[in-house]
Amino acid sequence: MRKCLALIFLLPLFLLGAADFDCVVIGTSPISMLEAISRAFSGEKVLLLDQAAEAGGAWKSIRACDISHVDMGCHQLVGSTPEVKAFLEKYVGCKMVPMEKPFEMWNGHSEYYFSRGCYELIHNLEKIIAKTPIVYLLNHSVDTVFMQGGTLTVEAQGKRYTTHRIITVPSSFFNLEGILPKRTAPQPSFNSSQKKR
Repeated sequence: MRKCLALIFLLPLFLLGAADFDCVVIGTSPISMLEAISRAFSGEKVLLLDQAAEAGGAWKSIRACDISHVDMGCHQLVGSTPEVKAFLEKYVGCKMVPMEKPFEMWNGHSEYYFSRGCYELIHNLEKIIAKTPIVYLLNHSVDTVFMQGGTLTVEAQGKRYTTHRIITVPSSFFNLEGILPKRTAPQPSFNSSQKKR
């Protein structure tokens, strides 16, 4: 009886096929990094990939005029309630400071931001990831995703990783083999001497 029950429970896993990872997260925006951390803490085997040499997506900082960690983009935590502030301080280790209000906020809450800019958020998330079993690969652009049966194969930097779930940001672009037909965009013509028909 136990063998039959074990077979019933293992059969769906066999049909899906074994995968290297429970989840592959593509991109290292703060939300992607938090998602990877959450899944790892839930016991999932996670691969986190980004094509850039540094994590953060649009939340990057640069060195400008001999000043380190200058926010490259303007980010605002809309709706940064006391609960959001407490979460970022307690679990991510960020020191949150109140923002001066250059304009009136629609929600009536005090707005908070990271005391050392977005660098603080990304740096602290990377420190958390380093303490988890997450496989974290920068400089790994996803070239293609193949689907066969219930298994997805992610190809990045000439290596292949299998999973049953991919999480990505809307701005990610890669070829989806076996999922969608290949589409080629029409090539615009910039030759002004071409006759219109």
